[in-house]
Amino acid sequence: MKFALTEICISRSTLIKWILGVLLVKVCIFIFFTHYRSAEWPAEDVVKGIALVGGDTPQYYKPLEYFMSGKGYQSVCRMPGLLPFYAPLRTILSEDGTKVAIVIIQLLFDVIATLLLAITAGRVFGSERVFYWTAALYTLSTFVSIRSNY
Repeated sequence: MKFALTEICISRSTLIKWILGVLLVKVCIFIFFTHYRSAEWPAEDVVKGIALVGGDTPQYYKPLEYFMSGKGYQSVCRMPGLLPFYAPLRTILSEDGTKVAIVIIQLLFDVIATLLLAITAGRVFGSERVFYWTAALYTLSTFVSIRSNY
């Protein structure tokens, strides 16, 4: 099966290679920033080594915890779209375990977003070269990667 980018096609095997390659690079960037920036993080902000709860994080998770305890939303939830991911995970994991799982899901969505952006760019410009350049540059971009821990 091939995925058409207007006049160009990328084979399934090529796409799978790109998924694995992007995942590998994104995980390496994630590990790098987690390891080298961890000295900057206050101990009370770290959840099981990879998830951070600093700054405005409580505004995201407190309404979700209220909801999970049967109290509904007690405040305006800053990220209501997080509940469909949080609730199923929270039923089987601890609060800290759920936060770590959310970080991992964010990392996986970063990989998917990178490839969707590259596919869109390739289709818009009708160029396989644009696909490859977009995928490579966005994979190496640290703008999203350094915030994946939150």
